[in-house]
Amino acid sequence: MNLNPIVLVRYGEIGVKSNRVRARLENLLIRNIQESLSRGGVLNYSISKARGRILVTVPKEDLIKAALMAARIFGVVSTSPAYSLNFSNINEIVIAAYELWRSRVNGRKFAVRVSRTGNHPFTSIDVAKRVGAVLYPFSNGVDLDNPEVELYVEIRDDYAFLFDEVIDGPGGLPLGSQGGKVLALVSGGFDSPVAYWLMSRRGALVDALFCSLAPPVDVMGFIRVIRHLYEHWVFGYDPVIMITDCTQLVEAMRSSVNSHLMNTVFKKFLYKLAESIAVEDNYMGIVTGESLGQVSSQTLSNLYSASIGISVPIFRPLIGMDKDDIIKLAKRIGTYEESAKMIEPCSVFSRKPRTRSTPSRLDEELSKVINLLSTIKASIIKVRASELSNINEQSLLSNWRINITSINMGGAGSCR
Repeated sequence: MNLNPIVLVRYGEIGVKSNRVRARLENLLIRNIQESLSRGGVLNYSISKARGRILVTVPKEDLIKAALMAARIFGVVSTSPAYSLNFSNINEIVIAAYELWRSRVNGRKFAVRVSRTGNHPFTSIDVAKRVGAVLYPFSNGVDLDNPEVELYVEIRDDYAFLFDEVIDGPGGLPLGSQGGKVLALVSGGFDSPVAYWLMSRRGALVDALFCSLAPPVDVMGFIRVIRHLYEHWVFGYDPVIMITDCTQLVEAMRSSVNSHLMNTVFKKFLYKLAESIAVEDNYMGIVTGESLGQVSSQTLSNLYSASIGISVPIFRPLIGMDKDDIIKLAKRIGTYEESAKMIEPCSVFSRKPRTRSTPSRLDEELSKVINLLSTIKASIIKVRASELSNINEQSLLSNWRINITSINMGGAGSCR
């Protein structure tokens, strides 16, 4: 029986688009899958399309790896390492299932799930009954409600796909499908990397801006978080990572800004910095990890005051999420452990922060330090995410600027 290893890649939202848009998104999805396979070391493969599916044919030894890599792609709902069979009758499907799964059900309760599209002289129930019958003698019985092993047969015209594993993907839309880029303010804590991930999940190209308050330790922590996002989730784009030293801003704020408003003034300064970069480099918006009411600077009043006067959209994908929701998602995407190691220098700002401010009062306080904007912007170091693996931690800890500059892409202007 000629069973060929193949990865079934399922998408969801793409399937409800018009034919023209769906074809474009499918091609983008395929491109991103190709990059993930290449970066994962899977080089011998072919890709084809079926209605609602992307099919990746790979050698047997790469089957599991390819299914796992494809499950990291934004736009993918799930994948399955499977075997395909070009059949002419139901008996061939039953024989293939017998050969493939008789040891899989050994001493276990199992269930057979069958789906079918096309015209056939049999039904899905017919296939389920026949496959179940030949596997039953090796099993501990059939349990359709709570099986120990679930076996799937997906029939499409004259092909059957047999698999027993479904790997969840992130869903969403293919990276790059929105036709533009945004700039995320990423601290490396729990919230902002999740916000970065969520915007990427909706197809936006996301670059990152990090304002260091405790170099070089927080710089290395931030790099670890961004490196994880890039290596595990960002396929089809090499994000620009911007790093700058904001310690002089903190010193200036401590000596001049009202201590009760320092947190919110700092927030608006970052908005202004990101706005300046966005206008200059054609970003379509700013992304933050803010959740309504989570801390003093994220109250409705303070978010309103900080946002007034910013000329580009501010996207807040976490705005309605609880901290527990954010932590669960951080664990799901794998940034939780590195984010947990990050220090929180922002805690040195306001001892008794105000939860209410007005735009005019905030701008008055911001005016005391806004002169540093051009200096901090000019000192930004830009690297590509793919180059972050070249940063040596020990060298960075001894001299973070020298080490990062050594892999800088020809100056701040080269990444625009």
